[in-house]
Amino acid sequence: MNKIIRQIFYDNGFSNIELETPFEGNLVDFWVNNSKYAVNYYLVLYVDDIKEDFLSNEVPTYFNSIKKLENGYDEKMDKNLSMIVCVNTTTSKTKNITDKIFEIEEDPYYFKKYVITYNMDSYKQLEKLFGGKDESSNSILNRTINDTNKFLAFKKNEENDTTILYEICTKLMIKIPFLRLEKRLEKMEDLSAVINEELQQKELFTFKDTLLNLDENNEKISDNILTLIEEGIE
Repeated sequence: MNKIIRQIFYDNGFSNIELETPFEGNLVDFWVNNSKYAVNYYLVLYVDDIKEDFLSNEVPTYFNSIKKLENGYDEKMDKNLSMIVCVNTTTSKTKNITDKIFEIEEDPYYFKKYVITYNMDSYKQLEKLFGGKDESSNSILNRTINDTNKFLAFKKNEENDTTILYEICTKLMIKIPFLRLEKRLEKMEDLSAVINEELQQKELFTFKDTLLNLDENNEKISDNILTLIEEGIE
């Protein structure tokens, strides 16, 4: 998953600062964006399990490691730090992971926290989606999430590669705060042309101008025209 996440951060103007992990076996990335529009710092962890002492021990240890950075530390980090925890659930032994996610994300200390769960099936689908395309990660995610067919398959709870891909893409969009969903604007049909075509098919087009200029007080004319329309429809 780190390959995909790294592409997302690079595509959004972040730079990587080297940070040694204080816990053996955990893969860690530390990202900084010091643009004139926003200042953001993200610690991204890639883990298989969420340990019981994650909040009480690991989180403050990571925070202290950032404060001790010889190169790259800035006081603005203290109030602008976010943590993204990517959990590979394929072989995870973490019990009650839904409860763990809630506990982590609701914890107010040290970092704003976001948890992304995935498995090897969803990662393989992401690899296919991102692989070999000369397209930004933002565009890839938006194109996928705005795909009507993929959305309908996901909504129907179909169990296939399409729904697996759609679910992980929506997770990335929701859990990575700087990503933005660009809603696709559907091309609207010319309503006037649709109405005219329908009237012509029912041989009622000649009544169009009469209907539009109808005197509201002339109920008799109105009733006669409505009768003709009803007969035409039948």
